[in-house]
Amino acid sequence: MLRIVLAAVLTIATLSSAFADQFSKIVPANRKSQIYAHAVYQKQTCFSGAIPNMKVSRKPKHGKVIFQRSTFKLSKRAGRCAGKSIKGMGIYYTPDRNFRGQDKFTVSYSYEAYPGASRRNFISNTYDITVK
Repeated sequence: MLRIVLAAVLTIATLSSAFADQFSKIVPANRKSQIYAHAVYQKQTCFSGAIPNMKVSRKPKHGKVIFQRSTFKLSKRAGRCAGKSIKGMGIYYTPDRNFRGQDKFTVSYSYEAYPGASRRNFISNTYDITVK
């Protein structure tokens, strides 16, 4: 099982219903790289929530994006839940062979506002990639 220290900001199920952010990342040419990770967890119990439904809403021009379910260890930013393992979805980017330069893509995803909720939260994040 792939274990990754979650350094990215985690999505917490109690936040409001729509967000959009932009992130930048430098990645090596000719290799698959993890760009970000999304997970939902309950602050009171530290248990994993539902894995977000994700899709690429704007494809990169010079590579491909895949999603991979993984288990993550929460970072110090998770407070009392730091170090706990939760399930989530990693976003991975692979540049076209021998490509170097700028690329960009957008990922949209949704998740339950809280376990068993009928209300869903929606997020759309844009990733600016520099391939070196």
